[in-house]
Formats: sequence, C-alpha cells, structure tokens
Amino acid sequence: MNCEGMKEHPMSKPDDRRQCWQTPPDFWGVIDAEFNFRVDAAANKSNALCGVWYGPGSAWAEDALADNFQWSHNAAGNIYCNPGFANLSPWCKRAYETVNNFGSAVALTCSFAIMVLCHPSTKWWAFCVQHAYEIRLLAPRPQFIAAPGIKQSSNSHENALVIFRRVPRNWPGAMIWTWQWKKGGTSDEQT
Repeated sequence: MNCEGMKEHPMSKPDDRRQCWQTPPDFWGVIDAEFNFRVDAAANKSNALCGVWYGPGSAWAEDALADNFQWSHNAAGNIYCNPGFANLSPWCKRAYETVNNFGSAVALTCSFAIMVLCHPSTKWWAFCVQHAYEIRLLAPRPQFIAAPGIKQSSNSHENALVIFRRVPRNWPGAMIWTWQWKKGGTSDEQT
C-alpha cells in the first residue's frame, strides 16, 4: 500500500502508516509464480512488486481508484493489489470493473488478485462472494512487513486472496477454499 503521499490517498486517514504493510517475499514468490503479475495496483517506489505499479510517485498513475483513472497499455496482464485494509470496498469494486470493462481482449485473460482481511459480515465481503471468481482463505497467515516507523508484529488477522476474473452473468458466486500456500499448492490442489 502507498505510504508516501498518504494525505492525498482516499483510502486511509492522513499519515496513517499502519495501512502500509508490504506483502512478504515468501508469499509473493508463490502467488507470482502462479499468476505472473504484471501490475501492482497499490504501491510506491520502495515497495512495488511489479515493473508497472500505481501509487504516489508512479510514472503511470498516482491513484488507481481515481474517477478519471485509465489503465495504461503497460497494464495488460494480471494485476496484484495489497491495499490498506481500512476501506477495501472501492478496491473490490475496481477489480470487478477492471476484469469486466478493461478492453474485451484484455479482460478475457486478466486476473485481478486482492489481498484482504477475512470479514464475512461486511458488505464488501458479500460483494466478493457474489462477484469474484475465487476466494482463497490463507493458511498460514502471511506475515506482512511493517512500513518504516511502524513496529513489526505478527499478523493476528485471517487473510484471503480474492481473485476476480471475467465470469458469466449467471455466475453462482466465488469458489471459497482454504489454501495451504506454503506447500506451493495451486487451485487444483484444494485442501
């Protein structure tokens, strides 16, 4: 998540570095090997995981949630997003819109994966269950890397990787399963 320029970012309180935890390298290695991500949708210069990234200081765009935001032609391919967890609803909606509206040829093959907290009682979680392709409940919990100036601590929250892909209009809802990601399993190896 973006740390620099937080005052301008609509997703968190001004200067709230607690929203800036970075995806851990061991988890990133597993998911990137599977998805070959092309874009990091919520990053900054110091924590971007892909060559193309969006956030404060980006050459492509400062804010992937801006009303006038347009995906760059450099964004063709799978998109990863580890936003601050303070307000996940706009990110889930952006992911859904992206895979359904981002140029028909691109959207047909694009996956948009978002790291989220497991909160089944929220409206955004219900949206994901209804519209996502897949929800992977992560076991064990990834241990995120603290932003500079924040004390490192262990992850005490359940997390999920929500994967949006273009699905048929009569889609029954997301496949939800527990993923033992450290074992290197893929969606074909459900546990």
